[in-house]
Amino acid sequence: MLFGISVLYISSKRKYSYHLLVKYNKKTQKMYVFFIHAFNLRYVPTGNTVSRQVIGICVVPVVTEYRTEEFYDKKKGRNVHSAFPDQVTDDVNYDGSLKAFLFLLNSRCNVSLEKTARFVSDITDGALPPCVGMINDLCREFSSKSRQEQDDLFKALLDAPVMHVDGTAARVNGSNNNVVVCSNGTAAMYFAREHKGHAGIIDTPTETFGGILIHDHEACFYSYGSDHQECLVHIERYLRDSIENEKDLTWNRQMLELIQEMIHENNIAPAEGMAEEKIAGFEAGYDAIVQTAAKEYEDDPPSEYYRDGYNLYRRMAEYRHNHLLFLSNPLVEPDNNLCERKARILKGKINQAISLRSFEQLTYFCECLSVLDHFASGSMDNLYRSVKEVFERPGPVMSGSKDPGSADTIPSECKAG
Repeated sequence: MLFGISVLYISSKRKYSYHLLVKYNKKTQKMYVFFIHAFNLRYVPTGNTVSRQVIGICVVPVVTEYRTEEFYDKKKGRNVHSAFPDQVTDDVNYDGSLKAFLFLLNSRCNVSLEKTARFVSDITDGALPPCVGMINDLCREFSSKSRQEQDDLFKALLDAPVMHVDGTAARVNGSNNNVVVCSNGTAAMYFAREHKGHAGIIDTPTETFGGILIHDHEACFYSYGSDHQECLVHIERYLRDSIENEKDLTWNRQMLELIQEMIHENNIAPAEGMAEEKIAGFEAGYDAIVQTAAKEYEDDPPSEYYRDGYNLYRRMAEYRHNHLLFLSNPLVEPDNNLCERKARILKGKINQAISLRSFEQLTYFCECLSVLDHFASGSMDNLYRSVKEVFERPGPVMSGSKDPGSADTIPSECKAG
C-alpha cells in the first residue's frame, strides 16, 4: 500500500513544500516513511524524462599486425619465415574497409585523388596518410575482382527485348575518346573505346544484340538489332530550333505538338498499349504534317545558311517507322533518357578529372562504374558494404608469379605440426 502526504511550510522569504511518501508492507506489517523535500510548489514532478543527444563521428585506424618467427636456412643461406595470409603481401597493407572508403570517395563521389588522400589524412589527424598512387590503382583492383558482376550484366543486357544505347565523349591525355553506354533499366554498362562508329561497337552488347535498340540518330546503330526507335526528346529539341529560325513555317509547331501529345498518351496508356484507333490517328497526323512540311519547303526553299529544319523534315519522312515504333510496342520507350541519365554519371567524373591520364584508366573506370551502378540501383542495401566485399576477394592469379621454392618462406612440408 502506498500513499503520500504533502506539508506546506511558509517562511518570511520563501515557500517550502515537503512530501511524505508512506509505504506499508502487508507481509512484514511494517510502515516505511520517505521524506521528500521540494523547494518550490511551482514545479511538480511529472514522472517523465526528457533527453537530448549530441552525435559525432570519430575515425580511428584499426591495425591488425601479423607476426611470425624468422629462421635461418642453412641450406640456402638466407633468412626465411612462415607465409603470411594472401592479402598481407607488403609491410603495410590496406584492408577492404579502407579501400572501399577511398575508392567510393574518388570514383563515386568524384573527389580528386589528392583531395581524397588529404581528407583521409586530416580526418585521422595524420595517422593514416594514403598514397595517391595507391588510390589511383584501386580502379584496376576493383575491376579485376568484379569480373563476375560484369559478365552477369553483359548477359542481362543481351537477354532483354529492348536496349538503350548512346555514346559520349571522354577526354584522355588531351585527346577525345568515346564511351558507349548500354542500359535496359535493370542493367547498365559503360565501354571505353578509342573510336566512334562501328569500331566502337565491337565487343559491346550492341554488336550481337537481337532486340530493339533505342538511340539518337546515329547511323551506325542501324546496322545492329532487329528494329529501332529514335529518341523523340532529340527531335523535340531540333523542332524548337527550327521554330526559332523558321518563324514563317507551321509544320514544325504542328509536329512538336503532335509528338508531345503522343508521348503524353503513351505515358498514361495501360500496360497492353494504346488502342489501335488512337495509333492510327497519330500516324495519320504524322503523315499529314510531313506533307505540310514538303509543301512549305517547296513554296519557300530553305536558306543556304540554315538547312537544319529542312534536313529534319527529310529525316522524319525517311525514318517514319523509327519515330512511331513506340506507339505499337508497349515495351519501347519514346526517348533515350535512360542512357542520357547514365551518361551524366560518367560526365561528372570526366568534368572533375578534366582529362584522364591514360586510356587504360578510362577502361578501368568504365568497368568499375558499371558494377557501382549495379550495386547502387539493385537489391544491395548498402553500397559501401558491397564494395568492401569485392575488395576482400582474392585477386586473380598472375601468370608471372614466383616459383614457390624461390620465396623467402618456409615450405609447408617443413612446418612444424
